Amino acid sequence: MTTKKHSKDSLAIENDYGASAPARTPWDTARRTMRHQDLASLGWQELLMEGRIPSRLIRRARPMRAVYRRLPTDPRCRICFAPFAGTGGRLVAALARATPSSFSMQLCNHCEYLARGQKTGADVTAALVFADIRGSTRLANEMSGPEFARFIDRFYTAATDVLVRNEAIIEKLVGDQVAAIFVPGLVGERYPDRAVSAAMELQEAFGAGTTDEAWAPVGIGVHTGTTFVGVVGTTGGMTELAVLGDVPNVTARLAGAAGAGETLISEATIQAMAEVPAHNTRTIEVKGKDEPMTVGVLSPGVRI
Repeated sequence: MTTKKHSKDSLAIENDYGASAPARTPWDTARRTMRHQDLASLGWQELLMEGRIPSRLIRRARPMRAVYRRLPTDPRCRICFAPFAGTGGRLVAALARATPSSFSMQLCNHCEYLARGQKTGADVTAALVFADIRGSTRLANEMSGPEFARFIDRFYTAATDVLVRNEAIIEKLVGDQVAAIFVPGLVGERYPDRAVSAAMELQEAFGAGTTDEAWAPVGIGVHTGTTFVGVVGTTGGMTELAVLGDVPNVTARLAGAAGAGETLISEATIQAMAEVPAHNTRTIEVKGKDEPMTVGVLSPGVRI
C-alpha cells in the first residue's frame, strides 16, 4: 500500500486495486491500516496455499524481474527471478548480493527482506517437521566447546541440505532443533508426503539405519493441520518467521517422544498422505491433550 501526501492534515492511501481517497480522520487511517493488513494477510495466504505471489511484492521487485529473468540458471527467486546457480547466480551474487534467503530456496535474500517488511501472516494448512537431537546435554558434556559447535554446525548443514532440496520453508535452526514447514503453494498438493519423505531423508543424513551408529541421534515428529504462519516481531525492529498454534506444539511433542532414529507421524498426517509408507503404531501421552495420541512409527530406511 502506498501513502501519498495531499495536504498537511490529509493522507490518501492507495490500495492494491488502485483506489485512493483521503483519510480525513484518525478512524479513516485506522480503517485503511486494517485494510492494508487484511490485503497483506490475503496475499501471504495465497502465496503459501496457492503459490500466487502477492502483487505488492511483484511491484516492488519489478525493476529487476525484467533483467533477472533473462539470466541463467534455475533455481531462482519466485518473486524477482534472481538465479541462484550457474553464471547468472554468480553474477547477481557478486553485483547485487542476491543469494538464497535464510528460510527458503524459493526466495532471494532481498525478497525475503520485502516479505518480512509486510509483517503479516495467515492461517494455512501445512505439514510440519521438527527434528530434535537426543541426549544433546550429554553430548555437550562429553565434547569441548569447539567440538560441540562443529557437531551442531554439521547437524544444521545436513538438515538444511535435505530441507532445501525438498522445498521446505525452514522456520528455525536453534539449539539442538530444526523446524520446517511444508505448504501446498510451494511444495504442491502432496505436501504431507513430501514432509514425511524429507523426515526420512533427514534420518539417513544423520546416519540412522546404517551399519554404524548414527553420528547424530535424532528424533523427528511430523504433524499436519491448520496453523498460523507469518512474520512476527517489533515494528521497525527484529522480525522472524514463526509458526504458531496447536500444530507446532504437537509436532514438537512428537519429536520429543521419538527415540533416536525414529520418526513419529500423526494420524492427521497419515490421513492426508497420498501414499502411506509401512509403519508401526504407538500410543503416546501428549502434554496439553486430554486423550492419548496414536501415532505412526517409521524406522530408518523407509522411502516414499
